[in-house]
Amino acid sequence: NEIKEGDDVYFECNVRAHPYVYKVLWYHNGVQVQHNVSAGVIVSNQSLVIQRVRRQQTGLYTCVASNIEGDGQSNAVVLRVQYAPVCASGQVHVYGAAKNEEVSVTCRLDAVPPVVHFFWRFNSSGDVVDIAENHVATQGLQSSLSYVARTDLDYGTLLCWGSNALGRQKIPCSYKVIAAGKPNPPENCNLTNQTTETLKVHCVPGYDGGLLQKFIMEVYEAVSQRLLLNITENSAPDFTLRGLEPGTSYIVHAYAANDRGSSEKRYLTGYTIKDVAERRTAP
Repeated sequence: NEIKEGDDVYFECNVRAHPYVYKVLWYHNGVQVQHNVSAGVIVSNQSLVIQRVRRQQTGLYTCVASNIEGDGQSNAVVLRVQYAPVCASGQVHVYGAAKNEEVSVTCRLDAVPPVVHFFWRFNSSGDVVDIAENHVATQGLQSSLSYVARTDLDYGTLLCWGSNALGRQKIPCSYKVIAAGKPNPPENCNLTNQTTETLKVHCVPGYDGGLLQKFIMEVYEAVSQRLLLNITENSAPDFTLRGLEPGTSYIVHAYAANDRGSSEKRYLTGYTIKDVAERRTAP
């Protein structure tokens, strides 16, 4: 419970066996520990040394001894590595907001022990301002800040970091607040493959307006103007249009959308290849 990140850790495996063992293996969370001096992991007979221990090496450690009669596994020892706060993974780092719109910016940290005091700061055009705690709601390892951009100067970077008994976070978490709007339409759209029943359309994403965008494609029959397909893609404006009639002309509308609305539409015309094989019905 007193081991901190950067300390050296020593394990010893005490074995009783007859005949005596011919090998001892070490396991971390069920995965065999490999001898690696450059990484600071030294496996020597019944000893395991971890130099400059890292937080990723937290977990359960066991030793397994083997003789000709079989294997014996030890009890599991819990290694708990304490460390100062660091930014948690999988966070949103860009927030889009219109003027006078309130957004909730969330900062998540990892730390052991998990008793953390949070600090917030705003950085814009070289001006750095500390944010008072009464604008912040904190629970455990998460802190949320309600932020409103009232002028162009209020768009910038919010910095968040924490401290616990091991010390203060070295590198703060950063969150950009940018002006948000509708996305730009997809660009450079073209048909890449035409068959009797399919069309493939590839576009380049436009500016997302500062928010997560999705891409929509509508397919109309050229003559009747009837809507045949409406497809949404979340990752990229690449579409495969299936189930079309051979030898038919189509009009395709491609556009993007986010929480602020939809972009202008890009228009393409395409056609499926005529099926040249004759179709005959028996009398």
